[in-house]
Amino acid sequence: LRDVARYEEITDRIEEEVIKYLTKTGTEARNEEISARIQGMLAMIGDLERIGDIFFQMSKAMERKMDDRLWFTPEQRQNLLEMMDLLDRAFEVMFRNMEAEPAAVSLDAAVVVEQQINQLRDQLRKVHLRSIEGGDYNIRSGLVYNDLFSSCEKVGDHLINVSEALAGEL
Repeated sequence: LRDVARYEEITDRIEEEVIKYLTKTGTEARNEEISARIQGMLAMIGDLERIGDIFFQMSKAMERKMDDRLWFTPEQRQNLLEMMDLLDRAFEVMFRNMEAEPAAVSLDAAVVVEQQINQLRDQLRKVHLRSIEGGDYNIRSGLVYNDLFSSCEKVGDHLINVSEALAGEL
């Protein structure tokens, strides 16, 4: 957790420095296209930093789970792994879009994986609520589980935001 906290602090500092630089550059830019790209970069920086914040919160939830000796059912573990696989795909799409020229950014792939993440989140939420109602597992571990899959969905939202900013859609 210490390493994650340290990296999160580093991303906060980088975000501040890049925002300062882009803001200064933006005030000097007279070209609308350059100004729009700077606005897109500022939006991306916020989304990327927020992803770091969410992962930090997720690591704290996992630490709390371990400290409290809570457990996930095999189904819950498998569901979280499936959600993380979808996030991996969303990161891959975002990275490809970051490497592409603005005109070649593919929002289609980003939208598809984002929809899959949302669908899985909705499915997991329904099953989770039924399981809590049925007393199928510990409520405290269920709360951590809910926080984790909900946080993954939020990361997915920020990932698609980055692709949209890269495509010039703010």
